[in-house]
Amino acid sequence: MANDYLLNKWKTWFKALGAKDGVLTRQDVSEEENKFAHLHHFGEEKKKDITGKLDKWWDEFIFRKRPGLITEQDFVEMQQADYKAYKGKYAKWIETSSKTIFDILDINHDGMINEEEFLIAFRSSGHENVQLDKDFFNSYQPDNGKVPVKKMVDTWVTFVTCEDSSQKDIIKEAFEAGV
Repeated sequence: MANDYLLNKWKTWFKALGAKDGVLTRQDVSEEENKFAHLHHFGEEKKKDITGKLDKWWDEFIFRKRPGLITEQDFVEMQQADYKAYKGKYAKWIETSSKTIFDILDINHDGMINEEEFLIAFRSSGHENVQLDKDFFNSYQPDNGKVPVKKMVDTWVTFVTCEDSSQKDIIKEAFEAGV
């Protein structure tokens, strides 16, 4: 059973996914994907390819193949059930989820996330405060304006799985700062 600290991080994660009024719908996801494609200026073929990959990620890792919408309570209960049933496998599953999404967001496929890729991903999810998003990106201490995908993945695994409130968590800190 996850502690309150982790349960609250899962609620924060749900909101960060772009949920509106405690609910995340397929329509919300479609709007995010379209905004993502628009901000990247993708042509139709590239847009179709990327949105297909994003749809697959959303379905597998967020909606868990459920049709329709999910509430914050549904989302937290799904995390709780998986975490309780197999904590070690849950961390690996979150790592796979994070690697999958960052591989999609890494548009130029160099194994790094640059500031533009990061900002577009966050703007697509409704995080419109560019300065807060830049501060968040800079908390990763980019080298030549880039952060390795592995570093991004590791911080998300910590955010989603770590129950120790004394451990530094840059993602939690960013969301608490208003991202």
